[in-house]
Amino acid sequence: MRDPYRFPALSSESSHRGGGPRWRGASIRAFFSGHARISPGGERAAAICDDGWRGVDGNSGGSGAEGRGALPSDRLCSTSAALAAAGLFLVVLTANLCFPTPQGPADNGDFVRMTSAFSTGPQGYEYSLPGSGADDDWRYFTYYHRYWLLERPDDTSFQLPCSSSLLFLPGRFLDANAPPGYFDLTFNTFVLIAALATAMFLLLRLLPPMASLGLGVLASLILADAGVASYLNSFYQESGGYFFTVLLLCALGWWWFRNSWPSLLALLGTAVLAMASKRPLTVAVAVVVVVATGVAVVLARFQKRELVRFVLAVAVVVVTGLTVNRVSSLPLHSKVYCYSAIFGGMLPSLGEGEQVAFLREVGLPESFAAFSGTIPHGPGTPFADEHVQAAMSGAVQTRAVVAFVTHYPGGLFRLLRRVGEAAGEYEVPYFGYRGPEYSSASQDLGGLHWWTSLRAGVLGGWIGYIVGALLTAILFVFSAHGSARHWLAKLRWGAVAFYLASLTQILIVALGDGGVSLPKALYFANLTLDIQFLLAIAAIGVVFLPRVGRLYGGTLAWASRTKESGQ
Repeated sequence: MRDPYRFPALSSESSHRGGGPRWRGASIRAFFSGHARISPGGERAAAICDDGWRGVDGNSGGSGAEGRGALPSDRLCSTSAALAAAGLFLVVLTANLCFPTPQGPADNGDFVRMTSAFSTGPQGYEYSLPGSGADDDWRYFTYYHRYWLLERPDDTSFQLPCSSSLLFLPGRFLDANAPPGYFDLTFNTFVLIAALATAMFLLLRLLPPMASLGLGVLASLILADAGVASYLNSFYQESGGYFFTVLLLCALGWWWFRNSWPSLLALLGTAVLAMASKRPLTVAVAVVVVVATGVAVVLARFQKRELVRFVLAVAVVVVTGLTVNRVSSLPLHSKVYCYSAIFGGMLPSLGEGEQVAFLREVGLPESFAAFSGTIPHGPGTPFADEHVQAAMSGAVQTRAVVAFVTHYPGGLFRLLRRVGEAAGEYEVPYFGYRGPEYSSASQDLGGLHWWTSLRAGVLGGWIGYIVGALLTAILFVFSAHGSARHWLAKLRWGAVAFYLASLTQILIVALGDGGVSLPKALYFANLTLDIQFLLAIAAIGVVFLPRVGRLYGGTLAWASRTKESGQ
């Protein structure tokens, strides 16, 4: 007997060993209208799930047409739709970032964490650090540079171990159209875009045509927005956060459909890479994996295999998180984070009397209350004092977080409100500036930005989170009658997982960095909330589209009958 809590195409009765789900007699028209197409003899009647998806249980055993899976025309239709959807994503994202004029964030000094492994700087500039020369503003804060000299610098102490550095291997080892001895950042970005489009195609081809096209269009409008994906065309660590998170989304969808050990390993592998892309992302990515695998255990009625998978997933994310926090945290970075969290976030959220008491609990001098509201960056800040730096450490920040959360709930509320109100702004630093070889006069922000404009203008701050919660609630209410027995339960819980990850990132930014440089610090919170919007809107469309189709078909039938009776 089929387990009603498993994805239908993965029923224990399955004897098919072929590819993905089989759309038994499904066509675009049948999928939209909700009517099954029955072949001669009635051997291939397509079942219609309660949640509006076509009969995907094409893996059941049997002989004859019943065991052969989908018709070739159905497979061709699904593959063609997936190819068109992934192609649209590829074209939009390439046009936004690479052609006809490449654009992306300028280097503000953080690029050295990635480039110090293989480059001394962009074409036409000697190796230097911000503040060390007259051309620094031009070099670091003005232009996007496409070509970077392939020459390892003598000083590699700024290099930061992280998975984001893996993204730049194609440009280092593939023969691109760069000048001899140079790294072509634009070519490298196009390779990454093509890899994302390929992963998206492999996922979308498992869906029926209309769903594939719908998800592809949504991804092209949201995830391929120039503001959302802008970091991909840079050496910021956020490039890895974007790339591996989109891969994580694709792997999660593959796991929903296949529910196999290879798909779970792909999910965990992409999660590890996403967690290792930047230290502040570790907890939020872990939330996605734990929620997604935990829900699978519940839906599978606590089967032993699902419990083993859940325990494995939790172990992987815990070990990865601890490793990332130990390996990718340089001593100076820990001091910077500590100073930012305490003096840039916690102290300004407390009253004057509370500040002294708070510092006393943390074990810092009461005189440090004068540093409230300052940040560690820039010359002349208190952080430059060696005695202040010596007082900062990871242990001090841990004590500060515990004291702040447990004894000062009012301050915590004010800090979270301030950080949350800045969410939704994709204000990428120095984005849109052209390189000198194009024109210094052309410094407008190029590419399509409709989604980021909508987020900032309508769904900014906590409003976006309220709307996201409402969308998820609507999905739960209108799909609860049948979706708990099918894959749609995982889809809606996937939306919940990314929503919780976004909220977690808000908390991490507030307590981990004090809300300093919010537009950049909140990038991952914005990205995960965008994915939540994508999943929720797509799932709601899956629920309502067949109903709209049936209403449309019923209206046509009523009009036909009325016309005949009138005649």
